[in-house]
Amino acid sequence: MRSYKAVLTVAATVLASAAVALPVTTAAPAQASPPTPGPIVNLWNWNWNPVARECADVLGPAGYAAVQVSPPGDSMSKGGSVWWDVYQPARYTLNSKFGDENAFRNMLAAPLPEGRGFLAQAA
Repeated sequence: MRSYKAVLTVAATVLASAAVALPVTTAAPAQASPPTPGPIVNLWNWNWNPVARECADVLGPAGYAAVQVSPPGDSMSKGGSVWWDVYQPARYTLNSKFGDENAFRNMLAAPLPEGRGFLAQAA
């Protein structure tokens, strides 16, 4: 029994000395980018043209940080009554129940304060 305790004592001493000898890194931790200042508005299920007008007339002048919109791709059910139908892609084109590709591009060009933008999910 005593030899067992001696082996454990030696093993613990070796492990403790190895832990002390490990190098310590002094590099600064990675910094996350700062959050976008200001509120984010969610214009879910809005067509692209009204979103562009709202950005130009209300949201841009009010200093909103970003505008979140529905997924822009074409979905299985155009004009459906359930919220999740926009997550059922039919084709990967920017022609959806919210407008066509041209209206989407015009919406993205809507005036928002410098450094602000749009958030859209893709399915």
